[in-house]
Amino acid sequence: MKFLVTGTFVPEADHETHMDAERRRVRELKEQGVLEQAFRRADRTGAYLIVDAPSITDVEKAIATLPFVETGIMEADIEEIESLDFIWAS
Repeated sequence: MKFLVTGTFVPEADHETHMDAERRRVRELKEQGVLEQAFRRADRTGAYLIVDAPSITDVEKAIATLPFVETGIMEADIEEIESLDFIWAS
């Protein structure tokens, strides 16, 4: 199953303090095949993640390990998404 995770920084949060740890954990999730893609919002207020996991519970557990989420400086909303590949298939 695929999920879109929308991460939003809490206003006035100091995310730079945890940036290195966040990068390391994102890299680990990517290497594990959980995190497929990550995008930073152009206005730098958060990020969008595409996650592949068996269930939303698995996504919640994985996202909870991100330092930004662990420390409460980022809130994460998770929603299941589906591919539109069927549009191009004939």
